[in-house]
Amino acid sequence: MNEVKKCSKGQIIALVLTSLLITGLIIGAFLFSAQNKFIISSSIITLVCLLIILVLSNSFDNFSIGKIFSMSREVKESKEKIKVLEKEKNEILLKLINLNFQSQNSSVTVNTGSNDSNTSLVVENLDKDEKERKEKEEEDIKENLENISRKRLNTDKFESLILNKYYGISKNDSVLMREVKVVDKFQDIDSISNKPVYFDAYLKEGGMSGSYIYSDIQDKYNYINNDVFNTLIVRDIKDKYIIRNSSILDKLTDFMMNNVGNVVSPKKISDTLISSGIKNDHKTIRKYIDYLCRSYAFYRVRRYDIKGKRYLSSDDKYYLSDHSFRYARLGTKHMDYGHILENIVAIELLRRGHELYVGKLYEKEVDFVAINRDKTIYIQVSENINDEDTFNREIVPLLKIKD
Repeated sequence: MNEVKKCSKGQIIALVLTSLLITGLIIGAFLFSAQNKFIISSSIITLVCLLIILVLSNSFDNFSIGKIFSMSREVKESKEKIKVLEKEKNEILLKLINLNFQSQNSSVTVNTGSNDSNTSLVVENLDKDEKERKEKEEEDIKENLENISRKRLNTDKFESLILNKYYGISKNDSVLMREVKVVDKFQDIDSISNKPVYFDAYLKEGGMSGSYIYSDIQDKYNYINNDVFNTLIVRDIKDKYIIRNSSILDKLTDFMMNNVGNVVSPKKISDTLISSGIKNDHKTIRKYIDYLCRSYAFYRVRRYDIKGKRYLSSDDKYYLSDHSFRYARLGTKHMDYGHILENIVAIELLRRGHELYVGKLYEKEVDFVAINRDKTIYIQVSENINDEDTFNREIVPLLKIKD
């Protein structure tokens, strides 16, 4: 707490003299002034105000005006003290830097003379650091081994679950476990050969590995749609890009799934959604399509002019990373095997490392132009070419290619 300063003798004397002077001036003004006895001059008013100020303040330093003068003096003194402290701080820092530099030099210097104690100290420090480093490396190796063991344990549990559920065997049984990796528990059985129809089942169920632990087709679709697509893809897009109006994204996803293998553009999709009562613009649609492709839900395949050997900028095709997403999300009422087969071929070509394009030759279309280094493959995909018109439609564009 700040102590209240007592009035000095000089202040008391000034206060008394000022009071007497004001009193004398007032009495003189009334006694000796013949006119305007009751009019007080401005000098008297000023002295009265000064007297009031001095009376109300315990000391000059406690009064605001006096405090201002005393504070300005204290600020000036504080600034000088700060400068001194800054100078001392810089000097101390400089000394610390010099000491640290000297200690570093001494720690890496080994004297070969009579200073054996310093040499042993340095060697001991080096040995200690080396020991700590080795201990840390051993801990890291141990932690990695534990992680690998933990992952392997989870893998073993999953393999045991699969083997017990579908093969009725234990992993400890003396069988070639690695040969049982092939999944052969598709649901469809050919009525003539009485054997599993692997490809037909794959055509309906897709290739999502986690779905194979479910025996019922509807359980597979629930897993694919809810646990994989909605959770790992759609929700991630909404959270990452802060999409508040998710209805546009959902309708766009449904539209693209339903039009796998068709040539589409953001403008056409936007117009279709607007006609369905969903307000949007083609810029938003283009942005959302980019989000879906970045999340590997869809793959974009550009168009390629085979005759002109150039890429076409307008309209593209989009293929699902796994065709089972479509059936799991939209149902199996319209199977559309032709486009689903096209989707399977597209994903397989991409998996094999081909650059993939949709070929355009005059007014005809080649489903895929697959380029791998210097080799170009032209592919047509059709569900059935038994019909002569279908066969001609698919084969004529290939025959017109001059490569």
